[in-house]
Amino acid sequence: MHVSGHYHHENGPRRYGATVSYALGQLVQPKVKGGEPFNPRQEVMPGSIGLLDTETFEYVRDSWLADVRGDELDLVRLLS
Repeated sequence: MHVSGHYHHENGPRRYGATVSYALGQLVQPKVKGGEPFNPRQEVMPGSIGLLDTETFEYVRDSWLADVRGDELDLVRLLS
């Protein structure tokens, strides 16, 4: 199994021979793109986090990701 990062979006699963590859999407897209507001709350993007165990990989796309922001990350509140 191969897991990596990718610039704009999740990319996988893809097979390369016996290897399955998963690429994570960009964690937080920019606040401004082309001079216009794009991601002003700095939300963590779906598909940018994954769960890996010894046999499987799964992208995290849950709605709670919208509550995780780069500017206001409160890990204690998030974990409780």
